[in-house]
Amino acid sequence: MMNSSSPFASTHQVLRLRPVPSAVFDLLSPIQRLYLHARNTGAELAAIQSLGIAAMDEDGKTALFPEGGLNLSFERLAAIHAVRIDKLVRPALAVEFDFQDRANGLSVVALDESPDGGGFVESLHALTEARITAADLTQWRSDLDPPPCLCPHCSQAAERRLAHAASHPLTAILEEAVVLHLPLLCRLQSQHLGMVTNLIPGRVKIRDGCIETIDASRHGLLQIKLEYAHSLWVLPIRIDGETWSAIRVYDMMGQLNLEIASPDPALEARWRLICEGDSTHYRADTGL
Repeated sequence: MMNSSSPFASTHQVLRLRPVPSAVFDLLSPIQRLYLHARNTGAELAAIQSLGIAAMDEDGKTALFPEGGLNLSFERLAAIHAVRIDKLVRPALAVEFDFQDRANGLSVVALDESPDGGGFVESLHALTEARITAADLTQWRSDLDPPPCLCPHCSQAAERRLAHAASHPLTAILEEAVVLHLPLLCRLQSQHLGMVTNLIPGRVKIRDGCIETIDASRHGLLQIKLEYAHSLWVLPIRIDGETWSAIRVYDMMGQLNLEIASPDPALEARWRLICEGDSTHYRADTGL
């Protein structure tokens, strides 16, 4: 057991690690139960799964984890922090990756590792660049990633979406998925990372302006921030030679934030009907 002087003795203490992500992932990859939580402007996606071995591109700026459904840009990395989390059943360690365009764009919680001792903690200590307080980290992140500044038109549209969150097309689509026990392939996308995972929605609720979907197994989470869900696009896509139905969610800058897909090609017409019945910004494409 580590003594009270350990940087992980409380949630008020944080390790800022040296910006060597390959070394950090070398520590995380062997752990079988990781809670991966990815974030971008308009969505969050989380799942309990292992990362597996990373495949690096030729210039070493991008890492791809086929087993974990994750890829991320080292080029856009701003910092890596290790923190203790006490909100789970028992305290756990999280390694959090901050990017130039998204503070804490990815957090990886080591569910099988104790924050009170062991080789994993010792290895994180060896990668430490500085020890800071949680308050310092909060201030640093607010400077790194201030909230987007919306124009008056976008602000008004966002307010309408928030006021009518329960009747938003995405709410209706996900609520139907719960009833149908529909398997969904969810892909979160941004400049700093991409993450893909499978969900079978077990429940849908509106919380703090977000549509939140919990996987039926409780091993996954999808959260859509309606403030930034500026436009929707329903279309057919091809996966492994098969036609799938998909809906894509874009923010007010025209950036793709999220894609939700189903292997049932007939759902495209149903999803399009739901979207066309709403005043939200929407477009459709019938080509593959």
